[in-house]
Amino acid sequence: MPKKTPKKSKTKPKKVVKRRALAKPAPKPAKYLEAVGRRKTAVARVRLFTQ
Repeated sequence: MPKKTPKKSKTKPKKVVKRRALAKPAPKPAKYLEAVGRRKTAVARVRLFTQ
């Protein structure tokens, strides 16, 4: 009786999943109201940021 040779199991190569680095969403441009206040020789520049 011939000897039985163990069958080699054929395993499929695992798919390599490359994870992309989570790209941070681009920061939204800050929305603000800009104003200039003047009195005599003084100048005040103001930015009021909205939410």
